[in-house]
Amino acid sequence: MKNINFRVKIIRAIILVVSLVSLFSFIAYYFFFDYRLLNDETKEIVINTRWFAFFYILFILLSVFLQVTFLHFKHIRKSLDLFRSGIKQINDGNLDIRIEISEERELGSLGKELNKILDTFEKTQKKLQLYQQKELQNTQKLATIGEMSARVAHEIRNPMTGIARALEIIVADMKDTDHKPILEEIQRQANRVNQAISNMLQYSRTKELFPQQGNINELIRSLVFFLKNQAHDKTVNFETDFGQDVPDFAFDHELIEDVLLNLSFNAIQSIPDNGVIRFSTKCEPLKRTIRISVADNGSGIPLLTGAEIFKPFFTTSTKGTGLGLAISKDIIEKHNGEIWFTNNQDSGCTFFFSLPA
Repeated sequence: MKNINFRVKIIRAIILVVSLVSLFSFIAYYFFFDYRLLNDETKEIVINTRWFAFFYILFILLSVFLQVTFLHFKHIRKSLDLFRSGIKQINDGNLDIRIEISEERELGSLGKELNKILDTFEKTQKKLQLYQQKELQNTQKLATIGEMSARVAHEIRNPMTGIARALEIIVADMKDTDHKPILEEIQRQANRVNQAISNMLQYSRTKELFPQQGNINELIRSLVFFLKNQAHDKTVNFETDFGQDVPDFAFDHELIEDVLLNLSFNAIQSIPDNGVIRFSTKCEPLKRTIRISVADNGSGIPLLTGAEIFKPFFTTSTKGTGLGLAISKDIIEKHNGEIWFTNNQDSGCTFFFSLPA
């Protein structure tokens, strides 16, 4: 390859030298020759010879230009063909290909830079493949652990349910006022363990969607009626702001109700003594989604824990299991929707989720 390039350069140099010598000879002959020393007949011959030399030099220059142009574009086209072939193989997935163009030729430096990019991309792809293999192994381990945990939880839940029911009967018939509070606390803790196991089983199961046409406003309205009796020792007012243009759309009523219940119970727990929980719906025609929000004026969510709240078993409450928001996120994502939250300016926070309509 280097010998061919050297020959091409020698040929170009020879052609250029001959052309320049011919041109300078013609210029010297044309401008510096003294015609007064010649007679008329000789002068006419010289003039004819001068025109012949002019056209001859013009022909030589034109030939040189065409030859140089031909050689130039010949090598450029060859380089471009190498680029085209290499890029086609890269698009087909062959990252081992390299553009073999000598740096002495046209587009050689460009080929070198492209090869550097391919080297970097290939190294990055190998690192990504190793990372994906490790993630796959971790995922398989977690899946195995999750399956085992679900089986153990299922085996524990049945006797725990029996213990909770037995304690309920004992507490109801208990006459000893000194020991009754102790049994009531045991009953409460047993119910809490039973609820935690139920949540874990719900999270570990594959949820199948059964979407049906329905009105999200009506679902929230019926849910608010139920929630009014769940605040217990707190004074909580429930408000609604339903978008009048919200259409009926397909969603799994039972699962979306679970999401709203989880968000509502979290809002109730975050309110100290009295507060307000506000449900809102809004149609977003451009996004083709329905946005639902649950806002409260409770304690809000610390900024440092904001990124963790949708992870399983993460909770800032002593009463929660840390699975409510993880389950809710899983349900919304299965609907091809999104869920997020923002802290309010005054107090509390607002959870949003959107569903395709």
